[in-house]
Amino acid sequence: AQDLTSFELTQWPVPETITVRVDGQTTTIGWSYNPTDNAIDFDTDYVPEGGSQVEVDYAVYGDCNQ
Repeated sequence: AQDLTSFELTQWPVPETITVRVDGQTTTIGWSYNPTDNAIDFDTDYVPEGGSQVEVDYAVYGDCNQ
């Protein structure tokens, strides 16, 4: 079975800009950013079911249009 408890990010995010969507629904609870692994970790009660589409959006440092 696929481990859906943690999703490694491809770039280093600005943590306060992270948004997580599961099957198109934005969720603000049940997950946290893990800076050690650069990953989104889901709490036990909020792990997406297999086959769920998980999207993580975030800004990256140096990406801000100032």
